[in-house]
Amino acid sequence: MIKGLNIALCWGIARLKIVIESASVYGWVRSVLVDSKKPKVSGLSEMVIKRRLGIISQLVMEYHIKMTIQLVSSTSNKADVLTRVPQKWLNSPCLAVVTLDDKTKEITRLHGKHHLGVKKTLYLTKRMCGQDVDEKVVKQVVDSCNQCRRVDPVSIKWNHERLSADKVWQRVAMDIAYVNKRAFLTLIDCGPSRFAMWRRLPNETASTVAKELHRIFLERGAPDEVLCDNGPCFRSYEMTQFFKEWEIMQVFCCAYKHSRNGIIEHNHRAIKRMVARTGGRVEVMVYWYNNSPNFDNIVPAANVYQYEARLLGAPKAIGLPGELWDTKANPYQAGDVVYVKPRSMRTEMTWKQAKVTRVVADHVVEMDGINRHMADVRPVIADSQISQSCDRLVTNRTVEYCIEDSDDQISDFDVSEPSNNTDNSESNSDSDLRENDTSPLGRDKRLLPYLNDFVLY
Repeated sequence: MIKGLNIALCWGIARLKIVIESASVYGWVRSVLVDSKKPKVSGLSEMVIKRRLGIISQLVMEYHIKMTIQLVSSTSNKADVLTRVPQKWLNSPCLAVVTLDDKTKEITRLHGKHHLGVKKTLYLTKRMCGQDVDEKVVKQVVDSCNQCRRVDPVSIKWNHERLSADKVWQRVAMDIAYVNKRAFLTLIDCGPSRFAMWRRLPNETASTVAKELHRIFLERGAPDEVLCDNGPCFRSYEMTQFFKEWEIMQVFCCAYKHSRNGIIEHNHRAIKRMVARTGGRVEVMVYWYNNSPNFDNIVPAANVYQYEARLLGAPKAIGLPGELWDTKANPYQAGDVVYVKPRSMRTEMTWKQAKVTRVVADHVVEMDGINRHMADVRPVIADSQISQSCDRLVTNRTVEYCIEDSDDQISDFDVSEPSNNTDNSESNSDSDLRENDTSPLGRDKRLLPYLNDFVLY
């Protein structure tokens, strides 16, 4: 009602008629404007209602608005006539045309009982439906099953990319490692030298890491790219500004996929193994590592000083290696809905849905700012895609089903996506927890919506 008065004031309307459907609101407004008596309000929202009634009274008196109020029923309310539809429209049966073969439907029904693989599903289907079952049809049904894609899906294969660079100090891998409960900032050249540097850190904050990197870049020059994981210090605003100042491309690895930064992970394993076997210091083991030949028979210390350091503010080199960042072979596109592997994965856990925001490389996609490897992503198969894919392998046969809008009548061939009631219930429980009087997490509690009109001290 207050919004309606604001619109009337903007349009210069002096006479206003308000039609109210609620008898309670009609009595409150009439008691303030016509009867000039105290409205009878009780309950948790008493103060909010009285304050808004006071605002309406002040607007009418200050701007000399002649406002009349009329109580109408729901059947006579024009707003209800425009927005509501007859109940019989909602309960009308819906016709669904499915172009699937009877045998394909039977395979889908049998697969829904156990959700086994292609070979076991084919064996059980032949025993129950006969020997004239095509393996391609069974494979198509298993591949298009969303439940099999969500819970412990089958691993996929991909072409391994090349993390190494062609020039020394062109691409550097960076990470933070712990040896004997001590933190070290580790860097290794992804070029031919494989020169490693370990720097002791008092803590793992972004300012500490930025200061140590500043010393290293002043001594050895800035690389073109820095490959790092999604750690809090590497994702911080301070670290982002530091790399912008040095004009360095910061490349993040896929979350929970250590092989995407395999060069430095291999170096961590080598140094930790040497420390455990000898009991010596980390710095000494790094010295022996840099002075011994690698798999290409190249000594890092003998090859590291053959590069030309890039000065701060100098123009960047052209022609960076683009094999790692090629996106032509990536099967996903921005906007695709996929299933994403959880962080702590167990067999019975369900993969959640997410939307692809950007394609980074052949095997990397970005979702909400986090890079994920294609091994941890499965596409969501829509109902229409399942029908189209099965139609290519079986004879088309049109069958009409009359699906009543009732919970008691559910088709055996149900490939619709499960509802997200679990997520909604979790979100509702979180909101209820924040609205309680006591917060178990010790955080600031969000105020109730009806208290937004007050200034609390």
